[in-house]
Amino acid sequence: MGRSPKGLMDVNIIEIIESGEIKTDIPAYVTCAEMVHNVKTFGYRFHIEEKVVVISGDTAPTPNIVELARGANLLVLDSALTTTSVYTKGGNKEFSKVFENLKKEHCTPVQCGQIAQEAGVKTLVLTHFLPEADGEEAFAETSSVFAGEVIVPKDLQKIKVD
Repeated sequence: MGRSPKGLMDVNIIEIIESGEIKTDIPAYVTCAEMVHNVKTFGYRFHIEEKVVVISGDTAPTPNIVELARGANLLVLDSALTTTSVYTKGGNKEFSKVFENLKKEHCTPVQCGQIAQEAGVKTLVLTHFLPEADGEEAFAETSSVFAGEVIVPKDLQKIKVD
């Protein structure tokens, strides 16, 4: 990786307007599907040789993420709605209102596990935690409904795709 000597001048921006195949110059077959969020958001499927990696982006549960992730080796999925986040503790009415709105556009750890299980995913990586989320609790909740490997990553952690 590293940084290009050209700086940001060598970035190729691809505007995504609708679900489907994305033409790129990377050595992967890339497709996307629209997710459920308050702004137009897409999840992406990268097929490289015999490996498939799917990244959801922000989303509430939707059949689109299940289909996009079908049979993936690795699914990175929005798991913002942990039960131990700052928004669910302490009885703060404003935080409770925010949390209710977030339910319309994000997943719980249990929902993540259900999506991964239905899609037949091998490894599920939980991401996009809210402040004060308990990763161990999210792991346990997800593992209660998903038979594959669950990873609650650390920032910048490298994950091998098997």
